[in-house]
Amino acid sequence: MENKFNFGWLEDKYDERDYTVKHEQVKEFYKAIKVSKLPSKVDLTSKDTPIMDQGDLGSCTANSQCATLQFNEKNFSKKPYVIASRLFLYYVTRRYIMGVNGDTGASIRDTIKALGKYGTPPEEEYPYDVKKFDDTPPEKAFTDALIYKAVTYTRLTSLNQIKQFIAQGYPVNFGTNLYNNILNDQGYCINSPDIPYPKPSDQSIGGHAMVIVGYDDNYNINDGKGAFMIRNSWGESWGNKGYGWIDYRYFSTGLASDFWVLLKNAYMAAVVAENKSFLDKLKDLFLSLIGRR
Repeated sequence: MENKFNFGWLEDKYDERDYTVKHEQVKEFYKAIKVSKLPSKVDLTSKDTPIMDQGDLGSCTANSQCATLQFNEKNFSKKPYVIASRLFLYYVTRRYIMGVNGDTGASIRDTIKALGKYGTPPEEEYPYDVKKFDDTPPEKAFTDALIYKAVTYTRLTSLNQIKQFIAQGYPVNFGTNLYNNILNDQGYCINSPDIPYPKPSDQSIGGHAMVIVGYDDNYNINDGKGAFMIRNSWGESWGNKGYGWIDYRYFSTGLASDFWVLLKNAYMAAVVAENKSFLDKLKDLFLSLIGRR
């Protein structure tokens, strides 16, 4: 099937104020989840929430952030998850963080900032009606949006860091340039789950944000091996029911960038406490074995 599609990712510049895995609020958590030997293959799709379609809006960053937020709530929270309002998040990102109107697209950082400051309500309360993308949401939507707020967002800076989080069950948001090699002669997206790697003669046609939900070091793609599994926002008719693959080379050559993981302080604190308890028990066992206890 041929697909029309939209993009919307605006690349942002690296900011030294961004949280990384070395930041005080993140480093103990990262130390607790990091493993010395990564698996060669990880697939998080069985834990995912329903695939969505951004339609005729450049709202890919809002779609990807809501997908990640839902995934985390479903798998790391004791509360039932709800489908988050993508239209609300796209609105507050543009209007209150970027200070613009219109279907401008957005950066991942600005979208996450909006999520952290305003949250987003359930989509059944503020539905995804593309005709209303520039309308101000009702006051109740702003109040109910507080139930869905991301507290900590962390920029990842290496392929290994991305794999570490994926291996521990945390999806990663990213943005990439896409090229005219994904189009057929009629301007439709070729319905293949494998995003082709561009040739020097190919032209960029826009930036797009998606979510990494797995990887496979041995996946055959573009005459090579190794790819990330991605969740797209072009509906289930694209790729493999909404999922696809992107070559590691997009990352190693800088065509893809802006890698972010969403975390809540409660998640991180619980993991750090569990890891500390385990290490304390190991220490007690070691001391007892050498006769000091």
